[in-house]
Amino acid sequence: MGTLPHSTCASPRLLLPQEADKISQRFDQGPSLLLLPNFFRQAFRDLGTTLEDEGVHIVKCDPNYNIWFGDGESFRMSTDVTSMKEEIEKWEGKDGFSRYLAFMREAHEHYELSATHVLLRNFTSILSMTRWSFLKHLLALHPFESIYSRAARYFRTERLRRVFTFGSMYMGMNPFEAPGTYSLLQYTELAEGIWYPLGGFHKVSNRFFGRDLADSLGH
Repeated sequence: MGTLPHSTCASPRLLLPQEADKISQRFDQGPSLLLLPNFFRQAFRDLGTTLEDEGVHIVKCDPNYNIWFGDGESFRMSTDVTSMKEEIEKWEGKDGFSRYLAFMREAHEHYELSATHVLLRNFTSILSMTRWSFLKHLLALHPFESIYSRAARYFRTERLRRVFTFGSMYMGMNPFEAPGTYSLLQYTELAEGIWYPLGGFHKVSNRFFGRDLADSLGH
């Protein structure tokens, strides 16, 4: 199984040689798509500015992407509920959509708990990882079960179990070993969407860490 981006967030075209000579081209060597857009917006607001004020414009990819299987079949990932219902029921039957919603409820809990107690907190020592406000939610994050085994509770077909677990490989983790917590990746893609920063992802990091923003803040 592989993935092939297919969306309206970018419209590439072939450049003529004379055009290419006049345009400075860049290639992202890291992430090309942006997840968790609200986290980025908040980070810039914390610095007293906004993405837009810093010249960073992000556009939503619709659909997110297509997932292609070896036999030529495909699955379209989208934030559009109607589209997802049709795709799910094609493989899982009429009751498949209700199981998908149950999967999303669990993934939503993983996302919210992780955001509140991990992503938005500083862990300055090993002891800071043992605070009760975090530990009391530990089992709800399913860290001792794999993301694949959690998905298998909701999806009956091997195809959809793979569709909703391969995202762990973004971080180099095997879906059969990655903690179930990481269903939050699929959740943010399906609930908040996948976004593309116009000009490439480097534009986000350059504006956030670059000299221009530091100078504008008086540093």
